[in-house]
This record gives sequence, structure tokens and C-alpha cells, in this order.
Amino acid sequence: EDLIPPTISFKDGLAIDAVTNRDGVTAIASPAFRSIQEAKDYLESIIEAEDDCASELDIAVNSPLSGVQCESTEFKVIVTHSRCSVSVERRFMMVVDPYVPVVSIAFDNSTVENDDHYDANDGRFLHILASNTTSYINVGFSYTVEDGCDQTIKTSIKISSNELEYDISKSDMALVRETQDLRQSHGLLVFVEPSRCADSTSPLCEAFSHIVVSAEDSFRYYQFNVHAIDYAGNIGTSTAYVVVIPQKFKDNLESPSYFVDFVEGAPDARNVIETREMIWDTSRDDQVGSEFVSITVARTLSGELEMSGINVPDNEEELQELIDFLQEQLQAGLARRRRLLQARELSGECICTSEVRITSISSAQRQRRNQMLGWRKLQGSQGGAVIAYEIVLTCDGACDEDETEEEDTSDSDTNDTANDSSSFLGISAELSDFISSGGFAEDVKKAAEETGMDSLTSVVVESVAVSNEIQTTTEANAAIQFVITISLPVQNLDQSDQTQVDPLITALTNVLGRIACPQDEIIKGCIVSIAQYKTKSVAFGSSRHLSVSRLLQSQILSLDYDFSLDVSCPNSGCNVDSITSTMQEAVSQFIITSIENNDLLAGVSEETNAVALLSGAMVLESEDDSCPCACPTSTVSGTTATTNNHAAAWYPLWGATDKCSNAPGMPYYMKDSPHYNSISMEECCRAHFHWDVSGCIVKSGGELSQVGTQEWFVDWQTYRCVQSCIADVNQDDGLNCGGIAAQETVRFSSAEECCTTMVPWVLTSTCVAESVPPHVNSGSLKWYASYDTSNCVMDCPVGSSSIHCHGVVTASYITLYDDASTCCAEKLWWVKDKCIADTGT
Repeated sequence: EDLIPPTISFKDGLAIDAVTNRDGVTAIASPAFRSIQEAKDYLESIIEAEDDCASELDIAVNSPLSGVQCESTEFKVIVTHSRCSVSVERRFMMVVDPYVPVVSIAFDNSTVENDDHYDANDGRFLHILASNTTSYINVGFSYTVEDGCDQTIKTSIKISSNELEYDISKSDMALVRETQDLRQSHGLLVFVEPSRCADSTSPLCEAFSHIVVSAEDSFRYYQFNVHAIDYAGNIGTSTAYVVVIPQKFKDNLESPSYFVDFVEGAPDARNVIETREMIWDTSRDDQVGSEFVSITVARTLSGELEMSGINVPDNEEELQELIDFLQEQLQAGLARRRRLLQARELSGECICTSEVRITSISSAQRQRRNQMLGWRKLQGSQGGAVIAYEIVLTCDGACDEDETEEEDTSDSDTNDTANDSSSFLGISAELSDFISSGGFAEDVKKAAEETGMDSLTSVVVESVAVSNEIQTTTEANAAIQFVITISLPVQNLDQSDQTQVDPLITALTNVLGRIACPQDEIIKGCIVSIAQYKTKSVAFGSSRHLSVSRLLQSQILSLDYDFSLDVSCPNSGCNVDSITSTMQEAVSQFIITSIENNDLLAGVSEETNAVALLSGAMVLESEDDSCPCACPTSTVSGTTATTNNHAAAWYPLWGATDKCSNAPGMPYYMKDSPHYNSISMEECCRAHFHWDVSGCIVKSGGELSQVGTQEWFVDWQTYRCVQSCIADVNQDDGLNCGGIAAQETVRFSSAEECCTTMVPWVLTSTCVAESVPPHVNSGSLKWYASYDTSNCVMDCPVGSSSIHCHGVVTASYITLYDDASTCCAEKLWWVKDKCIADTGT
């Protein structure tokens, strides 16, 4: 009796990079393959099947029905034994990437004066003007790599030229520097010499040309090659050129395509100047070059000072009051000398401001060290309190970290800061001078007398020390904006006075500003403002004094609100479109929840009595709403949701609710996406909340008793079949619920079909009897051979309807007979007569 099914494993001696997850799926991490067929052939070559009884096993590798799924491409291996009707399966996930990387190169023309005449509308070419006075020009190089699978792709950037120039006294023909730009596409800065050998004074400069040209007609071009190779070995390339236009060709114009035609007819540039290896992560959203993205560079210097005559309070409020008081004196004193807080402009779009912050105050009952590690000691003695402070220079806008770097002209042996008064270190030195010269203490005493803080009227600065190390941090920020529309059903709107409606609008604006802005540390600022009033048929612009008499007879007042957010971008990049969609989704979902639980209405009620004008519930409009007066209602019947808005698809709402909805307010990025749009509530819950399908259905307003297809699927824990429905709800209906089956689960219309197909080694009658309630397996009452008793016995529970019942058969390989005589003749022929006599037949 073979109760153990066959096993599928890797062949002995093979080292396979694989791991099996908790769902029993074995993921093979490497190698990667360019096609499903290649992956299938490889899988067939590394697996084997074994069985303790059967030797002639058939192995079949089935290709995925869903096609290529990159690193999640799933293959099913099925092992069968035709004679014994044994069948088992095992799933494998492999990396299949048929997609060739798509590489593109771009040049930012704003970084250089390009030649419009020879541009030829070909993005692969940048034409720049030759110059004998400019050493290097930034060509604004950037590149992108796209691939159908998320992965890290090796890229190679090679810069070549048709000319070779060398001069030991200067750098190479091209300079390439890596950057810390958050955008992958801008990971390199490339500068080129805008010259040619014909005008060069270098000791070595040779020009190469595929056709003979005079020195006067020669020109230099730079060839950029970007080469990308993915996990599967697919290779993508792109080529672009920077052409240096000599003055001759400006004075005597040639055809606009002259240089393009010349370069395209030439072989690859032969002189390789530099090659860089980079990594491109296709799973990252590369920061969008946008006017809505800004860079904040913060530079910080730290310092410490000791003062006597100060008692550090133990009370937190008193301590904070002391910190605020001393910080104010530092700010005011230095502002008089340096105008520290006045914004200073480093460039047209990068604005910098400075400030002083006291970070802590502590008691100092010890002798300070004569020299702090990495710090400049300006004056030393013993004091009663240690005050730690920092100076912060913050630059916002289109900033570059290099733009805020300033030359360190400070001298630790002198207090003369006249030469570096504009530098950051100069600001720090002047602050130290202000403190150590007694100016700070005098300001503290004077302010203490004026404010009645007698405990500070005898303070003395004992020492001050400042760090030489500047800490620099860079942060990308996105300024995003989107519109949220809320409809208010107003009673007798056409008859209402303007002064009655305005308080309602103002209150709603205030409440949205307080509760609807996303609460997250990445949100640096959020402003909500009214953008436009409108009715169902008329929009009136953004005037705050809406003429209610012009609202026709409509009872619906629809309000557009502008949400303006300053968001700190994640490390993955500053994709403005993606961040905007995410923030709009979060705000929309919060408003929907606030409407459903009446928080929004309660907030408005606290501000104004004008809520009495409302004749119904507030509604969040979607972008394509044509009837904002009410959300469509829906009912659930079986597995299909019906609605009075036939276009309303079900979509997921993640967050505190974790549910599905078909109400207006679907985020923009979900629209027209089959991944997010489902035809029913159950389908949506199964697709997006598979870990708690029943909870999702309840939260979405559905009835558990009405969901589930009740189709059959195998439970691999028991090797029996169960039905797709919610347990403990449908169980009394004669169903064997095993939860909602996942979308990829194979399902059957009957328990017999499920048992026969999925667990063929289990006797079908046993599997069916133990799968279908009330789970009583009475056997088939047929006969089978019992070799331990040398008799034929009946397939039924021992002690039940007949003395010949010997137990219920569970294995499919045991043959059952309709009568005992046939069983005895076929299976126990050597004791046939005794066998028949014992059975009484």
C-alpha cells in the first residue's frame, strides 16, 4: 500500500540558487533567462522525481499561463504515473526577462550656447560653438534606462572623439565627475573642450577623418555611448554626439544637416577619452526635472560657550524659557553686526538664510579641557553653565551643494575676519568674537534688566569654542498641488443671502486646513485655499464674493479646494507626478472617511451655525463626476456587485480601513488601470486584501453569506477539497468552506472533479466523503482483498452494517469489486473456495 506520493527535487550534485517560501513555491534566483522556453529547458534539466514504489514516472513542466512575470514567472512541474494514477505537482518561480533595455541620451541645452542653425532637429546631436577662451563647457549630459522588469542594470558610459589632444600642463579633452544628484539620470557631469586640433597649441593633437578634409575645414566631435546589460544578458545601447562648430562654419553657413551627415557617415570615434561604470535601478522613480522640485542644502557649524552667573533650572518650562531668551540675544546681537538673518542670494534661484540655535544648556562643574577635539579654543576659564549652539546656513531653491560651498579663509591664530566676512566660517568667527569680547554678556544683562530676569544680571562669559568641521546635508523637496472638489447640498440656495453662505464656505476651508493635510514627517507645509465656486451648470471663478443670485435654481454648491504641499522627496527620487498622486489619494481617502464618520461635519459645526443650510450629506466629487449630489448606491448579490452607476468599478482603499469601494473618489492613477479596477467587491478584496478577504468584504459593506463562488479547491494541509466561501458563516448551509480561494487557485465545479484531479492517490469516494459535509465516510460497500486475513472484506467502517466490514479504503491503488466472488477469484485465487465460503456468498 503506497500512501506516500512522489517527490520532486533538484538532481543530486547540483548547486541551485533557490529558496522555498511558506506557500511552497520554490524561487530560483539565478540564472535569468531571455525567454520562457529557455527557462523551461533549464528547469527540465535540473529536476528529478522519485517514488518509493513506482519507478516509471513522467515529468511535465508546464509554462506559465500568465506569461512573463519577470522574477515571479511561475512554472508548474507535474509528475504522474500512468499505471498507478499517481499525480503530484510543485511550483517554481524563475527570472525571465525578454525585454531589451531601452537607453536614451539627452543634453540640456540650457547649460551651453548651442547652434540653432545646425541643430537639424535631431536630439542625438548637440552643436556647440568653438571657443579659444573657454577651457571646458558643461554639455548637460544625462541618460535613462528603461526595462520591463524591476532590477539593477549595469551601465557603461564611454566618451570618445575623432581627435586626440594631449598636453601635460592641462587636463584631458573631457572631464567626467560623479555627482550626488538624487536623479539617476544626472549621476555624471561631463565637460568638454570646445576646440579643435587646427586651433590647438598643444604639443600633441591629431585629427582623424574618414574622408580627406583640410585643417581649415576640420572640426571636433565627441561621441557618447551608453551600454546597458540586464540580468538576462539583454543589451541596450544608445549613441549621441556633441559637435564643436568652428567659426568658419558660422561665417559661411553650410546645410543644417552638414555635421549630422558627416558624423553619421564616419566610423565610430577612435580615441576613447574616458569610460565610467554605473548602476541603474529600474525600480526607482527617477526624479522629474521640474520647476516644482527644489534642493535644500543645510550647512551647520557647532560651538560651545561657558558662562558664570547662570543657574540652570530643573523645570522644563523654565529651562526652555532661558534657552529662548539667550537665543534671542545671540540672534539680535549678531544681526546688528552681520545682518545674519537677512536673506542673501547666491544665484538667481537659490536663496540662503542663516540663523543661530541654542541646542542645549547644562551645568558645568568641571574644568574644561584646554583643547576640544577638532575645536578652536578662543578663551578659557571655569564656568557655571555650558551652552551648546549651532549656526545653520540654509539654501532653498535651485541649489547645488557646490554652490553653497565657500572657501575657508579663517585663521585659528587671528581674530581678523575682514577677509572672510562673506564666508560661512566668517559668520561663525564673528559670532565667536561677539561672545568672547563681552558683547553677548552685555546684551544679556541689559535685556535681563528690562524684562525683570534678575538672575541673569551678573553673567560673565568664561570661554567659547567653535568647531572647524562643517556638516552638510542635502534634501530634495517637491512643491505639489492638486484640487479636491466637495459638493454641499444647500437648502434654498437660490434664495439664500451671501452672508449666510460665506460662513459655511469659510468654516469648511478652515476645517480642511486642520484635518485634511497629510500628517507625516515628510510634509514640510500644507496650505488649503478655496479655488473656485461652481454649481452643476455654472462656474464663477475664484472671487470670494459669490453672487448667490446667479446660482440659478441649483441646490448644489460645489467647491474646488487647492491643496498646496511642500514634500520632502524619498531617497528613491523626486517624481512629482507620483508624489502628487499619492498625496491626492491620501487626502481623498481621509476626506471620504471624515464624511462617513461625520468628523468633517462636526468640525464645520463647531465653527459656524450655517450648517443648518445643508439639506444632505457632503460628497467628495471624483474628477469625472457629472452628478455630485449623491454617491451611487450599491448592493451585493452572490459574487457580483451591481450599482446604479454602471461605470463604477471597485478599487482598493489602503490605510486604516483596508477595504474596497465603488464610490466616487477613485485616485487618478487607478483610473483605466485593470490592475486596480475590479468588476465586483469580492474580486477587489481577493486581489488587494488577500490576507483578510472576509474583513475587507465586511468593511466594504458586503454580506459574508453572499460571497464566495462555492467552487471546490484542494486544501494541501488535509489533501481533501474545500469550497470557496467564508467559514463559520456558510457552514450551516451544508458547505465545506475553506475561505475565499485566491485568484490563481485552480477551482472545480464539484468535489469529485477536485478530488480526482488534485489528489488522485486518494480514493475518490473517500476524498469526496471526507470533503462533503457531514464528512461521514460510510465506504462504498464494495469488496477488496485483505491479505492479512486471506479474505475479501467490505469497504465500510468496522462494526457497522455488516460483519464483513473491514474498514474504509483510502488509497486509490486498492481495487474494489462489486461482489465477493470476483474479488476472491481475482485477488485470492489460491484460496478461492475458502475465501468465497467465508464471505457467505
